[in-house]
Order: sequence, then C-alpha cells, then structure tokens
Amino acid sequence: MRVGLDSSSEEEEPLFDMEDVERRAFDKDKDLPLWKRFLISVRKLGEDRNSLKSTLCYCGVFMVFGMSDEILGPTLLELKCLTGKSITIMSVLFFVHDLCNVFGSTSGGYLVDR
Repeated sequence: MRVGLDSSSEEEEPLFDMEDVERRAFDKDKDLPLWKRFLISVRKLGEDRNSLKSTLCYCGVFMVFGMSDEILGPTLLELKCLTGKSITIMSVLFFVHDLCNVFGSTSGGYLVDR
C-alpha cells in the first residue's frame, strides 16, 4: 500500500496576523509623547526582574568592552614610537582590528539568534 502526499495547493491560514498584532501593540501608545512611551517601556521592563537584570548586564558588558577596546585610540602615536612602524601601518592595524570586531559581533549575533 502506497501513501502519497496530498497534492492540494491550499495553504494553511496562520493562527494570527502579525501585522495586526504589531498595529495593536504600537497604535495605542502612538499619541503619547516620546518620554512617556519610554517610561512605559521601562516600567514594563522592570516588571520582569530577569529581563531587567539581563538588560543591565548586557549594557554594562558592552560599555566596559567599548571603553577597554577604544582606550587604544589615543595611544596610536605612542605605539608607533614603541614598535618603530609608520603611522600608516598602525592606522591600518587599528582599522582591521575594529573591522574584525564588527564582523565578530555580527556573526555572533546571527549564531545566537539561530
């Protein structure tokens, strides 16, 4: 006995319309000023303690990483003197370093979202 796939071309209807959900979620606060919408979103974020903790942790990590990574910028001339290389080579090195940071962050975000 051979069982075949249904050859009908009818698509199943989704359970909900995502555009309708977005419209309902964002239209009700549309008339409020920006600062009130910001306070409402912060209040909603504060209701879930784990979400608030993780958000603060992410912000702190990115702040510390950014500060420690960009502290090298003002030392460009000093590094040139210490290594004996030209300023052009040191500038290219910094550019490649920052380009790899962007590529790594983008690919890491993609892998986490998978």
